[in-house]
Amino acid sequence: KKSIKPHLISHYVSLGETLESIAKLYRTDIDEIIISNHLEDNFLELDSLLVIPVSKKTFDEMSK
Repeated sequence: KKSIKPHLISHYVSLGETLESIAKLYRTDIDEIIISNHLEDNFLELDSLLVIPVSKKTFDEMSK
């Protein structure tokens, strides 16, 4: 089983985004996003706030 990545980034859902596109943007796993946000299904609500688990490398890159 994969471990949850150690860093979190906040992300507001924009029109047209999917779990897959968000996971790709942050180089993380869809399942980790679902677990971290207690999502019941793949439905994302516009403007909802997600926490995205990311690696230290991705966190450092996104924080610049």
